[in-house]
Amino acid sequence: MSPSRFQASSRSVARTFATSLLGAALLAAAPAHAADSGATCAKSVGRAIAACVSSVNNTTRNCYLNTGHACANGNGKIATALQRLTNRIVTNCPDAGTLAAAGFGPLVTTTTLLDRLKAECLGEASTLAARTFGGPKGVVLSRATQTQRSCLEKAHVEATALISQALSIETPCARAPLTGGTCNVADVKGQIAIKEVNAATNIAKKCTGLEDLVGTDIETYVARTTTQVHCLTANAHGSTGQLAEACGPRADIVVPARNRKKRITLGTETGARCGNGSRYAFFVRLAPEGQPVDRIVVHLQGGGICTDEASCLAALSTNPNAFESRHERFRKKGVLSNDPAQNPFADWTKVYLPNCGQDAFTGGGATNDFGGATVQRNGAQNLRVALGRVRDIVWSELDATKPEGYRPDKLQVLFGGSGSGGYGVAFNLHYLLDELRWTHTTAVVDSSLAPDNGANDGIGAIFPPLLLDTGTAEGWNARSMAPPYALPDGLVTGPDLFRAHADRLDVSKGQLLLNVSNQVDDAQVSFGNFTSQQAFVIAARSTYCQARNDDGLRFFLPATLASKSSFLNTSSLTTATSSGTTLAAWLSQAVASPVALQDRVEEGALGAQLGVPLITCLP
Repeated sequence: MSPSRFQASSRSVARTFATSLLGAALLAAAPAHAADSGATCAKSVGRAIAACVSSVNNTTRNCYLNTGHACANGNGKIATALQRLTNRIVTNCPDAGTLAAAGFGPLVTTTTLLDRLKAECLGEASTLAARTFGGPKGVVLSRATQTQRSCLEKAHVEATALISQALSIETPCARAPLTGGTCNVADVKGQIAIKEVNAATNIAKKCTGLEDLVGTDIETYVARTTTQVHCLTANAHGSTGQLAEACGPRADIVVPARNRKKRITLGTETGARCGNGSRYAFFVRLAPEGQPVDRIVVHLQGGGICTDEASCLAALSTNPNAFESRHERFRKKGVLSNDPAQNPFADWTKVYLPNCGQDAFTGGGATNDFGGATVQRNGAQNLRVALGRVRDIVWSELDATKPEGYRPDKLQVLFGGSGSGGYGVAFNLHYLLDELRWTHTTAVVDSSLAPDNGANDGIGAIFPPLLLDTGTAEGWNARSMAPPYALPDGLVTGPDLFRAHADRLDVSKGQLLLNVSNQVDDAQVSFGNFTSQQAFVIAARSTYCQARNDDGLRFFLPATLASKSSFLNTSSLTTATSSGTTLAAWLSQAVASPVALQDRVEEGALGAQLGVPLITCLP
């Protein structure tokens, strides 16, 4: 075993034993009633979070149905639910000894636990609402007929009930070791499976077209609800014991050594796999010691797409490793560099996701059999599983080192990608904001404006059957992965996705979607099947002018005559400029002062050099 791997493994084991030994010591030193108070605390936490989520879910649903949007800040019923949660935790988990006896780590306090549970209660309700009603602004609900509204309401009602039922099954199992009890995990899973079937059956009675509305079929919708339960259970307990939930700290989550890259290979049972069916691997490098681990850069690799046998075989001939990730290397340039002189995010945690499905990180598990070539499309699934693993690693580290532990609403994330990876950022941004609830996320779409060329070979014509149609041989099963608020209008081009996101971004939280692109880019001409460089430049400038006033969208568009593609994972991060500002400085400001960030768009000499119209919307 290498020194770094031994160090990482030792830290994880030491962390686990430290928590266990301290808890055991406290219990041994305390009178018998301490263990009883610990069990009471654990039981109270489980019941309190279940009651809070149920109440807030019901209130949130009524707000959407009655007003079309989320409840206003200070909603009385939600405030009451949070106060009841507070009362239970303060009464039953009042001090460090009780918390230790309840299985929580040595750094947890009543205050930090309570803050975490409140955030979890509100956050899980927001997640379910966004998934059901079409994002935080309820776009799908606003377009729905009365029959469709009844469908969405029924889905939300049943999902709310499923969360309550599943928590009542899981939480006693998680806390059983505190009282010397045991838990039959297979029985727990069996009981929850029955509840899932009941929920799906009840939804189907009133809602046959859920997939048409929100992109997911009933089975997937229910499964994603159960995933929320697993994360809720993990949040509400110091340990989930034998349950070993696939969310949060657990035995198979090893925290890598700080500031050393770690390749993580995912099992195919997770649904993650490359285009040739091989296992998906990605890289993580945790922030150096002394630096916050919860500042995270995520970079999606580019590499293009292939849509048929000819283009997929061409991709393979150009790059023999196009459909696998095991030979991919961690590219220590740009936003992944550890050199502060080259990267303003040098001391952040870094995540590098290879592109091995030629689907721009959109695929949801389809297999395209072209006869001479078979390609599996799992790009979005790979992203979700990989980021879920990143979540659990960061969660484990924060629980061991900070009193507040893992708080998704406190993470600061720079989510970027280049080329087809940039399109993947635009396609998957909602997943980070709504499902992972990494609410302080700045998205960077690098060299992937993805405008339509207006012809039958453009993105507006090619992408809909690949991404939005279901049951087709050539489709990528991406509808279930798409932003639900983009579905009513079938939005798939870059400009359409940008503007769909803009309506839901909260700039005060650092939620920005940044477009970085040279206006002359041969790769984007090819990607969008434009007939000429001039045609692409005109489309790029039109994209900017149509979106420049949309809140949450910002643009960095140099006008260099020489073709240039991809900035984020290259040395161009510090050398590229637009309107006198370097890209590195612009991204730094986006993270530090998002509200004040201004576009940096150049006219340059492209009008004279390429014969294209001037940018009419520039101030």
